[in-house]
Amino acid sequence: MKIVHIADTHLGYSAYNKRAENGYNQREEDIVNSFKEAVKRIIDLNPSAVLHSGDLFDSVRPTNRIVSIGISELLKIYNAGIPLVLISGNHETPKQLYTGSIYNIFEALDLDKSHFKIIYKDKYETFEIDGLTVHAIPQCTTDAIFRKELDIVHNVKLNKDVKNVLMLHTGVTGMKEFSHGESNELLVDYEWLKDSKMDYIALGHYHNYVKVVGNAWFSGSSERMSFNEVGPEKGFLIVDLSGETRTELIRVGTRPMINLPPIDATDKDSVVLFEKIINLIEKENPSGKIIRMTVRNIPQHVMNALDTKKIREAAKDAVHFEPKYEKLNEEGKLEEVKISSGGIREEFRSFLDASSRMDEKDREYFFQQWAQEYDKVAKEDEEQKQ
Repeated sequence: MKIVHIADTHLGYSAYNKRAENGYNQREEDIVNSFKEAVKRIIDLNPSAVLHSGDLFDSVRPTNRIVSIGISELLKIYNAGIPLVLISGNHETPKQLYTGSIYNIFEALDLDKSHFKIIYKDKYETFEIDGLTVHAIPQCTTDAIFRKELDIVHNVKLNKDVKNVLMLHTGVTGMKEFSHGESNELLVDYEWLKDSKMDYIALGHYHNYVKVVGNAWFSGSSERMSFNEVGPEKGFLIVDLSGETRTELIRVGTRPMINLPPIDATDKDSVVLFEKIINLIEKENPSGKIIRMTVRNIPQHVMNALDTKKIREAAKDAVHFEPKYEKLNEEGKLEEVKISSGGIREEFRSFLDASSRMDEKDREYFFQQWAQEYDKVAKEDEEQKQ
């Protein structure tokens, strides 16, 4: 028996200002496309069941367009004859019950409840499929309710003649990396998971796929939503329950998100540092990518003279470019330098560009000579103040 474990698809998530060709936010489209690809691959795999462990949607009130996409994609799985179980996550669960759940809409669909189950009403429920019992606790409105439902699951008598799988949308206590610190985040104890007798525990909430303990796994999200997710591949898990439980990540396409190697600005003037930054950006070829660049140990006088406008222009084809400049504070710790206008260097370049008496080659030569002299004087002035 093979099942699919997927979670944190976050339909409706958007970020940055880049627009796709259809006019919608580019990151919103990326999220939709990764989910559509996941659904297509799931149908091709034809598993015994699909378990979605929460946060199908990114918000309590997704747009009509996003709701329509979500329903259409889930119905593709249903129409392929594949049983599907979905639990609510913290992003799509209202904090007050009277607000109502987006999942109420599914109640109006005329679907075979033996093949389609959405669990979102603050309590533990089960779902029976041939050879499989799914135990599920959705996102709960309070921690007290969640603890009560966990106790019920812990004490339930399992049918040993079938495979038993538990679905939760939760962080894990005692393991900081498996927690987001969100206000409505629920947490399950590491020891609770370790002591579970379930054949598999399908976790949602943490966005990178990873084994927590025993047979408890996070499937991760189907697309990246922060630079904390750079590195691990994205997709969903195919879980083989035929014998000893085995998992395999099925990858889906995602937009490249890259942390460039950090640049150390120690003992570099603004000219040398500028060239190093530009070379790094050009080497990466930022077109269509999401990129973060970090420059460390940058003295204030070099920061003031750095041509940040030209740096941004070098990465203009990226979906998003996020430069971070850090300097040592008085306590010897790195702190981010906030840049609002681009500094003296940018202003002086603009002044030269406005001049009609110099051609481009002469302006660039004069600018480089000025920048080197400025760095020298500014550094001497900074050293005298220390």
